[in-house]
Amino acid sequence: MSLRFFLSILLVCTLPFHLFSQKNGPKVGVVLSGGGAKGYAHIGALKVLEEAGVRVDYIGGASMGAIVGGLYAAGWPAQALDSILREINVSEIVQDQLPRSTRTFLEKEYGEHYAFTLSLPGFQLQAPDALSAGQLLYDMLSRLTIPVHDIRDFDDLPIPYLCIATDLETGEEVILRDGFLSEAMRTSGSLPILLAPMHRDGRLLIDGGAANNFPAREVKEMGADILIGITVEGDPYKGEELERLDKLLAQIAYFRIYEMSKAQYPLCDLLIRPDIAHFSVTSFDEVDTLVSRGEMAARAMWDTLVQIARLQQGLPEPLPLVRPTPVIPDSVTISRVDIEDPACFSPEFILGRFEAPLPGKIAYNDFFEGIQHLKGTGHLRFIDYRFDGEDPGKELLMSLQSQNGYDKKLKVGIHYDDVYRASFLLNATFEHALVKNGYASLDLILLDRFRYFFHYLLDNGREPSPGFISRLHFNSFDFRLPQPVQLDSALVLDHIDVNYTDFSNQLYLRLLNGSSRVAGLGAELKYFRARSDQLKGEQAAQAFILENAVYFTGQAFFKLDRLDDRWFPTRGSRLELAARATHALSPLGQAGALPGWAVLVDADLESAIGLSPKWTLCVELHGGWTWGDVPAPYLFFLGGYNRNLINHFKPFPGLPFAAEGGSRLASGQLSLRFNPWTKHFVSLGVASAVLDDYLHDRPDEFRAFYSGFLRYSFSSPLGPIELTQAFSNAHSGIFYFNLGYWF
Repeated sequence: MSLRFFLSILLVCTLPFHLFSQKNGPKVGVVLSGGGAKGYAHIGALKVLEEAGVRVDYIGGASMGAIVGGLYAAGWPAQALDSILREINVSEIVQDQLPRSTRTFLEKEYGEHYAFTLSLPGFQLQAPDALSAGQLLYDMLSRLTIPVHDIRDFDDLPIPYLCIATDLETGEEVILRDGFLSEAMRTSGSLPILLAPMHRDGRLLIDGGAANNFPAREVKEMGADILIGITVEGDPYKGEELERLDKLLAQIAYFRIYEMSKAQYPLCDLLIRPDIAHFSVTSFDEVDTLVSRGEMAARAMWDTLVQIARLQQGLPEPLPLVRPTPVIPDSVTISRVDIEDPACFSPEFILGRFEAPLPGKIAYNDFFEGIQHLKGTGHLRFIDYRFDGEDPGKELLMSLQSQNGYDKKLKVGIHYDDVYRASFLLNATFEHALVKNGYASLDLILLDRFRYFFHYLLDNGREPSPGFISRLHFNSFDFRLPQPVQLDSALVLDHIDVNYTDFSNQLYLRLLNGSSRVAGLGAELKYFRARSDQLKGEQAAQAFILENAVYFTGQAFFKLDRLDDRWFPTRGSRLELAARATHALSPLGQAGALPGWAVLVDADLESAIGLSPKWTLCVELHGGWTWGDVPAPYLFFLGGYNRNLINHFKPFPGLPFAAEGGSRLASGQLSLRFNPWTKHFVSLGVASAVLDDYLHDRPDEFRAFYSGFLRYSFSSPLGPIELTQAFSNAHSGIFYFNLGYWF
């Protein structure tokens, strides 16, 4: 006698007679085990249950079983869950890999050139309680359960539901049957080490599988007449399998969990066990195979499933179960925002991360994007939120958990290139400096070229935000003289070394604030001195105008940054536009001239177009135009490969740093970048530029430059390591070397 036939006879004989007379037949409960990524098989098994016509009246589970079961209880049919899995990158979600677009503009502009970050208290790394806080997982579950956000008793869900969590302090089993559904699922799925614990009712809770990985008894007691179990608990690993960390950790917890689950298997009238051997809790990229294994295991029980469906439907040939896909509304109207324990964060800072003003109407897409932007500030470990009430006018409740050591940080970077030489960067960053919304950052750059950069911003969210920047730079470049100079020593020079000092202090006001764009007004005082020790004491010193002056500059600016990566982007654009008016407050150089106002506009564009996963087309455009008697620090200097230059130094491969200068410029670069292996890149490109000859007293004459270059790059933990060979019509060949992030 086959097992399926035996179970069918036993099922019919043991069911009480009154079940046949009930309108809806016997109540079926489904219990789903934990198992991480192996839980994908649950979806395949549920698809077969629906195909056979089995109506699930109760459902529960632990860990991944709790997540699949919770979404099923919220109304999602199995086929829809299968489709959802194929549209998302579960590995990125579980690891909280936020895209660059969620970072603040401040972080994009100034915070992406540090190799190491430590918290200042104790000058030590803060050890996390898990690899991920699980914010993206929580957001995904919250988005998928929007239609049932107002339900707090899980018995009132489309399918009554429960899940299991574990008290981290006592090890006790905690049954979750009420609350915010997405929070309960996220809590039960808090896989130790991978996902951080959750707080609930004063208790610290972790993965339910640690206490009860297969809650058959609990689901049976919900009122199930027939209990179907689906378990993805595999056999213990052996031999070489234990050399992998994920399987080693799973093995440690295996024996106790398996014995507890094994004791509950007899409570199931039907037990479905997919063949998930050789898969681990982190096999998230094996969704197709795992779902298929679940289908195969359930289809092996087809006759028994059809028998159950007949009892429920009262039909000799049961119909497949058709469950409508939940309809998720586009937007929500929030009448009130209640922020629990905002700590040092002002409402302007928190609510300023959302695209639309809150309270008010907001698209759900914009709401969840705002949560990611709030997380992207780096200040918060986890953002808990829930909606109370019914439309129109829900109340948004938020609870913020601060990131350890987020407010005081020490950052370090190293760099080498042909212009700044060896550089060591030491940064101190303080949040809540002076006031709640205050941000202060100081960069000290030591070794060959001393520099410092200080920035203070009062971040008022969407409201105007004032800031202050102070910067000191020392550097030098080789300048081409208008004509050869005869020195007293009978030496003839056609180039001289120019050493400059640039000390700038700027007040600005951001009028437009966002994660991808900012705009505002600013006023700057700049002290600039340029001299040449090479000509010191020679008659030829009069042939080159050296500057030693103070300037006042007013400016309007707009900045946009939508690159997916700062150093090796594959899509997006970065744009900087500025209009400036400047006036010298002291005489210039040795001639003692005091010119009038000068006006200039400046534009820089960088774009990346992904042609395929391996190929990216990169475009760079630089342009500028001036009017009036323009002093040296506001002219355009062309040449070099540097990526973090002050004033109006523009990169151009094939020329030495700042080799050519003028008052009007247009330049562009086009390159094709190939990514043969992870973190390795090869680029082939061309560049061209036109520049007037203002510095040589020929402003109406334009010179053309063009070049080609080949570059190898490696994305290292210290930043890009790059080797570039370039040739131009003005130079036979130049080799550039860069190590580390540009700063």
